[in-house]
Amino acid sequence: MFRLLVASVKDYAIFMLDPSGRVISWNSAAEEIYGYTPGEIIGRPFATFYIGKDVDRGVPDHSLEIAAARGKSQNEGLRVRKDGSRFWASTVISAIHDETGQLRGYAKVTRDITARKRMEDAMRQAEERFDAFMQNLPGIAWIKDSAGRYLYANRNLEERTGHSFIGKTDEELWPKVAAELRANDQRVLSSGKPLQTIEKSYDQNVIWLVSKFPICTADCVMVGGIAVDITKRVQAEEELANIRKELFKHERARSIDELASGLAHDLNNTLNAIKLRLAILKADRACAPQRTNIDALDRFIGDAAARIGQLQDFAREHRDRPLESVDLAQIVREAVEMVHSEVEGKPNLAGIQVRIANELPEPLPAVVGIASDLRHVFANLFLNARDAMPNGGVIHVGARPENGRVLVTVADEGSGVPEQHLARIFDPFFSTKNRHGTGLGLSMAREVMARLGGDITAANRAEGGAVFTLSFPIAGRKSEQPQAQAAMAPSCRRVLVIDDDADNLEALHAALAIKGHIVETASTGAEGLRKMRAGARFEVVICDIGMPGMNGWEVAQEIARLAPGITIYLLTGWAREIARDDPRRKLVAGVLAKPVDLERINYLITQ
Repeated sequence: MFRLLVASVKDYAIFMLDPSGRVISWNSAAEEIYGYTPGEIIGRPFATFYIGKDVDRGVPDHSLEIAAARGKSQNEGLRVRKDGSRFWASTVISAIHDETGQLRGYAKVTRDITARKRMEDAMRQAEERFDAFMQNLPGIAWIKDSAGRYLYANRNLEERTGHSFIGKTDEELWPKVAAELRANDQRVLSSGKPLQTIEKSYDQNVIWLVSKFPICTADCVMVGGIAVDITKRVQAEEELANIRKELFKHERARSIDELASGLAHDLNNTLNAIKLRLAILKADRACAPQRTNIDALDRFIGDAAARIGQLQDFAREHRDRPLESVDLAQIVREAVEMVHSEVEGKPNLAGIQVRIANELPEPLPAVVGIASDLRHVFANLFLNARDAMPNGGVIHVGARPENGRVLVTVADEGSGVPEQHLARIFDPFFSTKNRHGTGLGLSMAREVMARLGGDITAANRAEGGAVFTLSFPIAGRKSEQPQAQAAMAPSCRRVLVIDDDADNLEALHAALAIKGHIVETASTGAEGLRKMRAGARFEVVICDIGMPGMNGWEVAQEIARLAPGITIYLLTGWAREIARDDPRRKLVAGVLAKPVDLERINYLITQ
């Protein structure tokens, strides 16, 4: 029965060895696995089945020694078939003793495990590929079980957080955000669908784009996750949004500028015609009883013109407001008052305070500037200095005359400006405050200083902190404007008036005629030039700038070529928008702003 049992086993080679290790029996499964018939193998050493290097190492004999000493030896390894092919075998060698304890031989059982070994190798390779993939991801990766415990975490996750994850939960790792993370996991488990979301790290300093997905196996459902750090991308998008917002504001300001300019031009044209008509009424003795009312209307027109000028100044993106003589000491005092509550009035939580030390000597020479703009420049510098001193300190404001200019310094006791940023600190939208600054304050300060003929520079102090130096031109004596006199020179002039607005053309013609001038008119530049080419002689030309076809500058250029000796004045409702250093001004004797004063025009053309 035993022989029948051994012969019927098909998956295991079962055979006997004598005490020296020679084969003394052989079943059909052994013949199937090894390829030898009983006649071919019985009597040969069982080392025949081992590969050469194992024989050289004495593995067969050692296996017998272990079996003899311990009763059994087990081994897995490569074996050789009759045809020379190799296979993976799992072997058990058991020692057989008689009733006296004498070793009679060995029973050997061998199973071909090649298929299992291949599967194990395939699984191992798959695991190695999976681990290599996960470990080399640019982001972090993990797997949790349904209870929220980490089963796997890649190297990036552990290195970035400094935690060991296996077996732990989010509640143990970062309790502040654990509830949010757990809720997202549950959504994946309950829906069985992937989820993409934004999650912040435990310290709220890193923003992750997270993809979570279910992992289903035969016995459980797990949650896998992959996340990439998008903090810089989010910051870049926010910065881009801020830039777009600023550009939109600039575009809106430009649109307001264009609207205000057009509106101001039209209103100034209307006011100009009214003012000239009032001048005619003033000259009419029959209107003398109404002189008080006429003078009042004249004042109203002046006030309206001033309001229009303010509208132009407010709306224009590149303003050209008249510069004035300003007292820097007073400007700084007012700027300190503007920011006092933000700088000196609010110590931080630790009680650390910032103080502004106004060290300007008095008196200082008056300088060229625009008081309102300079107040905001200094206020912005004070606020920047406060931000640069989180541990408190003093903002030093000093000044000194030097080479015909006044230099004002604003210095802080902070950490200074990184050297690599000094060259860019005045660039629009550049800020060292990350997302907390617009990057426009210093850029606008440089624009203000350039407009008044000054300059602003930045440097680091040897003793620590930054210093901003503002250079102002000293104000000269104001040139006295010629005042209108009641008694004018008795001479009259031959005047050509060119204006496309019929009301203004007629009003200016009538007003100048009252003053005794010989006046001709033209409604276009081309018409005025035709009169001159036809032989008409003029001593003075008064021409509107904003005309269709040929504008005033083009007319002036052509007149200068035809008759170089003629005095040319340009008239416009946009006078405030023409810069003082505009090279076209060289073509003309002056640019007059509407509404004009008749007495002033009369004074100018009779000189």
